[in-house]
Amino acid sequence: MKIYAVIPAYNEEKTVGEVVEKTKDLEIVDEVIVVDDCSTDNTFEEAKKAGAKAVRLMINMGAGLFTEVKEQRRAGNTNSDCVNSLRCA
Repeated sequence: MKIYAVIPAYNEEKTVGEVVEKTKDLEIVDEVIVVDDCSTDNTFEEAKKAGAKAVRLMINMGAGLFTEVKEQRRAGNTNSDCVNSLRCA
């Protein structure tokens, strides 16, 4: 089983790098993915620089999108082994 840490982020250029680095240091985490929720700063670039795979949403979806993914997982409607979120702040 692989563990992916998915980090939703919005305008977190000052903190996302440190969060990614600390998350990568966790032995149980295989990969760090940052979902940039249409930030207007350099969140996407800072996440990539810190070593995360980064995805940039073209429109702001808000925290509700990630909550929905977690609820779908709990209901057994996704292929993921584990879905969890971390905050940048």
